[in-house]
Amino acid sequence: MNLDIKVVRPKSSEDLLGLAALLGVAFGDATDLQAQIEWQYLRNPLGPTWVANAYLPNGALTAHVAFQPVPFLSNPVLGDRHPVFFSFNTAVHPNAPVPGLFPVLTRHLFQAMLKELGEFTILGVANENSGDGFVRFLGFKDLGPMQLKVFPPWELPASTQPRSLLATPEYLQWRLSRPGSEIRLHPKSGQPLRRIYHLGLPIDVVLTANNIEETSLPATDWSTRLPSLRLYATSESALAGGITVPERLRPSPLRRIARTFPSCNMDRLLSHLQSTRFEFLDFDVV
Repeated sequence: MNLDIKVVRPKSSEDLLGLAALLGVAFGDATDLQAQIEWQYLRNPLGPTWVANAYLPNGALTAHVAFQPVPFLSNPVLGDRHPVFFSFNTAVHPNAPVPGLFPVLTRHLFQAMLKELGEFTILGVANENSGDGFVRFLGFKDLGPMQLKVFPPWELPASTQPRSLLATPEYLQWRLSRPGSEIRLHPKSGQPLRRIYHLGLPIDVVLTANNIEETSLPATDWSTRLPSLRLYATSESALAGGITVPERLRPSPLRRIARTFPSCNMDRLLSHLQSTRFEFLDFDVV
């Protein structure tokens, strides 16, 4: 079957038609999906997302790959204007009539981005379904699983390791305005916490170990807030405190991957990523 493959950079809701339906099938949860998609693809202050879509002859969207712009590397080892992207929302309909659409679409994106940008880096945190595809077929380097730690209600992660990526106030403000999310700064540490619920119990997801008080999040009366466990993911292997969640108990292995173009920059990129901190703030956008 001949499919229509298009590379686009969405600029309006019309460019996102069919995406919520596809992601709802692929991820099994359509809650607030349209609002999340418009926030991800259209409001990022760093610019539009790079997208490759595959359409059936009837016009239905059957596969989707997206690379979202993220801030520059905190250490300009590849140049202080080297563009960086995050791979997210990779989805292929379970009834797609053509096998292998994921690597085909990704290669289309590579070619389009190389033509316009010349050089760039792509970071990712892969699940068990996509990780092997990225590494075996698309030339990504596997940096291993991230740490996932649980902290008691009276403790927060503290890190002295520098972050992998920069983050401007404009980017942070956008990142913390995720639709349908309750995100507040801790009154003492200034760290952003996102309140979620598991089996009816509150959990605070710690987005970064940094203080980011310069953002204008709504005020919260913490005295009325239920105390909760804190959940934190990081690439820092020696982070002190907390209890490590075993990989067998995680919904995802949080497998960190990376690739840079041209490939001769790979050693410098890996050296930077292995000596810096990548955390929820950098990838938890789905």
